[in-house]
Amino acid sequence: MVRTFLAINLPDREKHKLSEAVDRWRRYKAAVRWTPASRMHLTLKFLGEVEEQRIEAICEACRNVARIRQPFELKTTVTGVFPTVKRPRILWVGLASIKHGMLHGFQQHIEDELENLGFPREEKAFSPHITVGRVKSGRNIAALMKDFMGHEPGGTAFPCDHFALYSSTLTPRGPIYREIEHFSLG
Repeated sequence: MVRTFLAINLPDREKHKLSEAVDRWRRYKAAVRWTPASRMHLTLKFLGEVEEQRIEAICEACRNVARIRQPFELKTTVTGVFPTVKRPRILWVGLASIKHGMLHGFQQHIEDELENLGFPREEKAFSPHITVGRVKSGRNIAALMKDFMGHEPGGTAFPCDHFALYSSTLTPRGPIYREIEHFSLG
């Protein structure tokens, strides 16, 4: 079994901008495990534990999506939290497509293709975001939230011309991601 997910890897320039913002938030010394820049990505679909013999069918479905979909532009939006500001667990930066609906349509196309392979659709609405931190306890969170919520990291538009299937190995020091296959759009 391989723990897998589909994601858009961010350009280094965007990772750098987000890392600068994370450095600003670190000064609060809140009990947050901050995401290293190398792991920042937009998850399109988490597949979970998958039998190795199904990987090729997943890749073929993704190739079908990639052949049909054209590249589009993304930009970072504002910060937010899951589930609520009073009890934050996940700190994130939102993403949106420059041309309205492109990102959501792309993600739904992936959902459609994978549903045909027996993967259930996500129950929750797609909420495009990059996880920048995970709250470990309430220490210094209130002060951090005042600065964090509604912040705009100041990213510029960047191209989304590919996505990838990744494996994820969980370790005590955090997950290790490995690209299984890269899919170029268009």
